[in-house]
Amino acid sequence: METNFDKPQRQSSIGVLVMFVDSLQKFGRAFFPIIVIYFFKAESLSKLYLYIGLVAIVLVIAVIAYLSFINFTFYIDDENDEFIVNEGIINKTKTTIQLNRIQQVNIQQSLIQRIIGVYALNVDTAGSDNKEGNIKAISHSVALALKAKLLDNEARKEIISSDEVL
Repeated sequence: METNFDKPQRQSSIGVLVMFVDSLQKFGRAFFPIIVIYFFKAESLSKLYLYIGLVAIVLVIAVIAYLSFINFTFYIDDENDEFIVNEGIINKTKTTIQLNRIQQVNIQQSLIQRIIGVYALNVDTAGSDNKEGNIKAISHSVALALKAKLLDNEARKEIISSDEVL
């Protein structure tokens, strides 16, 4: 992955595994009561149907993770001073963050990200409690370069404001 953020780019290719585990975790949380009931009733059901159902669910989650990975791009628009994140499979979302609103950029690593060797980058802006920009799987060098580029605008703004005071 290149460190020129002018063109839309995807997350690290191994990041599809992070997307898969994330989708699997969301599915497990959403359908946990149904899954528990299904396993307790499994004695009356054929084991073949249980295994076919599990394989089908894992395949659907894998397809969703792959499509999420393919449809996720991010870049910096230097003309408008914006950080842009495009994501979504059916409902496409384009998040545009003004560079001068970015207050903090965090680089994190969960257990699955540590195993795979990728990092997550979260962008925090003024006036919002939520993380507006969230990249789940990029290499450490790209994460550091993107963080420096996103926070470079903040440093430039501080230098300009200090020059005006003098």
